[in-house]
Amino acid sequence: MTWVMRISAALLCAALTISHVHAQALSDADREALLGNLEKLRENVDSRSDARFSLAVAAYHEAMSTDEKALEFYLQCLEKVEYSDMKRKDKDFRDWKKKEEDNLAKPAFRRALRHQLRWLCLTLEAASSKPDQKSLVERAKVIVVDVFNDLKMMADQEKVLTQPATATVFAKAYGIDGMKAEKWPTSPLNLDQLYEQLFLPPLRNPAHLAELRAAWMKRIEQELAIRTNMARYARKLLQEQEKAQEAYQNQNSPNEQNANFNEVKIGTIESMHPPEYQQFLENGVPELLWQMEVDLFKNGDESRAAERMVAHLQKYLDHKSAAQWSDEFAALLKTHKPPAASRP
Repeated sequence: MTWVMRISAALLCAALTISHVHAQALSDADREALLGNLEKLRENVDSRSDARFSLAVAAYHEAMSTDEKALEFYLQCLEKVEYSDMKRKDKDFRDWKKKEEDNLAKPAFRRALRHQLRWLCLTLEAASSKPDQKSLVERAKVIVVDVFNDLKMMADQEKVLTQPATATVFAKAYGIDGMKAEKWPTSPLNLDQLYEQLFLPPLRNPAHLAELRAAWMKRIEQELAIRTNMARYARKLLQEQEKAQEAYQNQNSPNEQNANFNEVKIGTIESMHPPEYQQFLENGVPELLWQMEVDLFKNGDESRAAERMVAHLQKYLDHKSAAQWSDEFAALLKTHKPPAASRP
C-alpha cells in the first residue's frame, strides 16, 4: 500500500468515526460525578498552593530576621531564578556577584531587601482567602513607619523599595510571582495606594475626623520625605557622574568619551526620581491639602472644612488647579448631603 493509499484509508476511518458522533446530553448522574471530581481536583490544587505558600512564608520570616540573612536569601533566590533555572553557568553568577560587590556590601541595600521581604509576607496574607483586613492595615502602618525611619539611609535604594512585591526574586523563586492581592499596595512606598486603599477608608466617618485629618497630614509629610531623600540621592549621583566624566576628559582628549561612563545620563533629577521638593511643595502639597478638606467636608466636617476651603482658594489663586477647586466646591455646596450621624 502506497503512502497516498495509507493516508486515504486513515482519512476514511476518521470520517467514518466522525459520522457516528452525535449530540448527547450529560445525565444528572454524570454531572454529579464530574462536579465531585472537580471539587477533589480543586482541593488538591488548593492544598498544593497552600503548602507552597507556607513554605515560602517560613523561608521569608527566617530571612527577614536580620539584614545579613536577607542578603544571603536574596543571593540564593537570585541564583535560582536567573541562573540555575535559566541553565546558566555557575561562573556567570560568580562574575555577577563580583561586579555587584560594592552594592551588595551596602547596609542600605540589605535593609531595603529586608523591608521588601516584610511587605511580601504581608502581601501573601492579603491574597489569602480570608484575610484579617484590620490586622493587615495595622501591620502595614508599622512597616511603612519603619521604612520611613530608614529612608535617609536608603536614599539610593528607590528601585528596591518601589518594586512590586510579587515581582521580586523572592516571589519568583517560590513560584508565587503570579499571585494577585486585590486592593493591596504593590510596595511600602506606593503612597497613593497605601492611603486610598488601606489607611483612609476606615477613618471616613464623623467619629474619626481628627484621625482622618492626621492621616492626610502624615501622607503629606511622607510625600515630602520621599522627595527630600530620593532627590538628594539623584543630585549626588548626577554630581558623581559629571565629576567622573570631567576627570576622565582632563586626562584624555576633550572629545573622547569615557567607555565606563554611563551613557544613559540623568540629564535632570526629575528623569530618575520624583519632582524636586520645592516643586512638590508649590504644586503637590496644595493639591493634597485640597483633597484633604474635600474628604473632611464629605465625612461630616462641613462647616470648618468649608471655611478652610475658602481660605485655601484665596491663598492659592495662582495654582493651576484653582479653577477646578472652585467648581468642585460649588458642586459640593449644591449637591452634597452630610452623613446621617452629623446632621442636626
